[in-house]
Amino acid sequence: MKKVLIFIVVLTSILKNVSSQDSVKINTYLKGYHQLSDKNDIKILKSNVFDYFDLEIGSELKKEQYKLSKEYKVYQDSLNKLKSNIKGLSYLVFNGYQSWNDRTEYNIKTGGFYFYTGNRSEISENFDIRNKINLKFLNGDDNLGVVFTNLNTVIKNISISSGRYISRFKDEHLFIPVSKKIGSIIEESSNYPRIYILFNCSGYKTVKEYQNYIGLSVLNDYLVGTVKRIFITIDEKIIYDKVY
Repeated sequence: MKKVLIFIVVLTSILKNVSSQDSVKINTYLKGYHQLSDKNDIKILKSNVFDYFDLEIGSELKKEQYKLSKEYKVYQDSLNKLKSNIKGLSYLVFNGYQSWNDRTEYNIKTGGFYFYTGNRSEISENFDIRNKINLKFLNGDDNLGVVFTNLNTVIKNISISSGRYISRFKDEHLFIPVSKKIGSIIEESSNYPRIYILFNCSGYKTVKEYQNYIGLSVLNDYLVGTVKRIFITIDEKIIYDKVY
């Protein structure tokens, strides 16, 4: 009888732990993180008080005098708070799929998924800028790109045949190794997996890039970050978690 009671207590404890783990939602890990959304995040980091709040003060001398006022301090504190929300703990999220026209498939040879993070042929042929997540392609956002210091992305040549024409692209992918068990869960799900990248944003960098579709070199801004953690979720349930 005593052994049966011990077994019941142990089993109850195990079930509680499993239930507790299953009930944890991704939002639990996002507290204190700023979600990147569009290029306004970079605009904030680049702005000063006069630019961001569209203040028409006048000459440089008047601006210097205005900087001594209490009103200027209120504006400055407000802008500094906005900057600190971005330049610090941030995260981005996107639906994971193999390419913009592909269903996600587990790669048997490499043991994981190649999640699409952007098309390089349209935006830039400057492949010195690597390890990038481009939210324009992933979420339809305003061309917000993040370059990571501790990720390695893969450039893949993609060919799509349409009648007599063949379109060629250079797509960027983030490879994430997972077990076959997790691979099966992702492939069999009716919804795309969602990739959450939590990182520390250290600022932004401006680079000169040649853009094919306009035939000109332009200056582009990218946020710079160091990955802290990556999650893969299905219907908000965490199925992959890696700490960097």
